[in-house]
Amino acid sequence: MPTTIIEVARYARVAPSIVSRLLNADPKLHIRPETEARIRTAVALLKYQPNNAGRALRSTKAAAVGLILPDVTNPVFAESVRGAESEAANLGYVLLLGRTDDLDTQSSSYRRLIGERRIDGVLVQVSNVLDSATMSKVIDTRVPTVLINSRLEDIPGSVRINDEFAAYLATAHLIDIGHRDIGMLAGPRGLYTSAQRQHGFEKAMKEAGLRVRRNWIVDGSYDVDTGQAAMKAMLRSPGHHPTAVFVTTLSAAVGALAVVHAGGMSVPGDISIVGLHDFWFAEHTSPPLTTVRTPQFALGVAAMRVLADRINGAEPVDLVVDEPPPELVIRGSTAPLHAAGGSQGLA
Repeated sequence: MPTTIIEVARYARVAPSIVSRLLNADPKLHIRPETEARIRTAVALLKYQPNNAGRALRSTKAAAVGLILPDVTNPVFAESVRGAESEAANLGYVLLLGRTDDLDTQSSSYRRLIGERRIDGVLVQVSNVLDSATMSKVIDTRVPTVLINSRLEDIPGSVRINDEFAAYLATAHLIDIGHRDIGMLAGPRGLYTSAQRQHGFEKAMKEAGLRVRRNWIVDGSYDVDTGQAAMKAMLRSPGHHPTAVFVTTLSAAVGALAVVHAGGMSVPGDISIVGLHDFWFAEHTSPPLTTVRTPQFALGVAAMRVLADRINGAEPVDLVVDEPPPELVIRGSTAPLHAAGGSQGLA
């Protein structure tokens, strides 16, 4: 019977994985010279021959890719997931979903799939603050990786929508209907998309000659609860409150709408609200939310195509999806500024 790698490991007094990594020239393996010598002596004495057929089988493509989401329940991601899944099927891949939080544990089954190269590449949808060091810890960047709607300096390869233009479009709409006191419920500080959306907001304000009030830019996140908290903070700020607010994601806009109603004010009578992204429930809030529709399906399709190219040896690219372009969808949550102006904030 041929010698097994387990027998070699037992003879050399190391784990089988150490033998495998040494024989496969793993660049991340660091062992003492005497340990390496014991392993190579064991290989020679036991006449161990690697299973080349098994190695060839492992080196073939797995025909599976991963899509990492910060929140699998967030409806904003639904269209980009649908686009990625559709294009993955067209290209002959199975798409596996995972959560960002799951990657930050050594026991994560998803992380094991990445480490064992049982998936060919990874798409990472970013909506919370992940720096390059954190990403490198949770993802083996030797596996082709493409970021969705973000950019990190040390991880090349991304596909994004034009967040700056989308935010500009939302803010310009409020200006066009007569609002001058305009606030913004922003995303997490330090996040690439948050910065891009704030740039778009400030660009529209400055082009109109309007003052950007720093106390009317409230940092938050991209969910209903933080949208509520940010709107409460804005309405409780000293002096009068804005007559219109741009909210940088749809879920947070729903939270902001609820807070205005709970405070006894009306939308759009006292405050106009416009949100970024569009989803079916935006038509069914009270009033229906004005939004900027972004090309989420096309984003998912493009991200999957870029990842497939990376898997096949292409160099990383940073791509902006601009077809179809962001589109303003006017509904009942925005209206021209009344001559009387806005109400006071919450007590």
